[in-house]
Amino acid sequence: MLDVREMTYIYRQAREMELMLRLFNLAASYVVFTAKLCSITNSVNYLFFGIRLYLTHPLIATIFATIGMYVLTPFVVLFGKAFSLPNKMADLKTELVLAARQLKTCDNRALVKMRMKSIANVGINAGNFQILGRTSTPTFIDFITQQVCSLLLTF
Repeated sequence: MLDVREMTYIYRQAREMELMLRLFNLAASYVVFTAKLCSITNSVNYLFFGIRLYLTHPLIATIFATIGMYVLTPFVVLFGKAFSLPNKMADLKTELVLAARQLKTCDNRALVKMRMKSIANVGINAGNFQILGRTSTPTFIDFITQQVCSLLLTF
């Protein structure tokens, strides 16, 4: 069972994490977006040429396909778990509200509930318009696959 001091400490840590995520988004959201665009562009190009050149130049095709996979992998690895931040914050808030029900005084209980509701579930932004969510990584991989397939069908 947590007392008011421990809950206040956890609240401050959660608030600090929210502010750090907001600062990260303010400073690096366009860097994340640029990394996503570069990863999409390069992986589509390398994978397309790796598949397209396979019959005529198998060594070059293998190198291109390998580079395409290596270009694709960092974005998926780095931002694949980015959606978990808002979910973990929501879980923490729920746990603290449940723990607040155990408090003896109603004033402290109400204060903890208000403080927890004041913390926003902030995610990592890719530009000003997209928050990396649960489906970001599968959508990213699906988009690259569709583009490579459409290029193969076109040429």
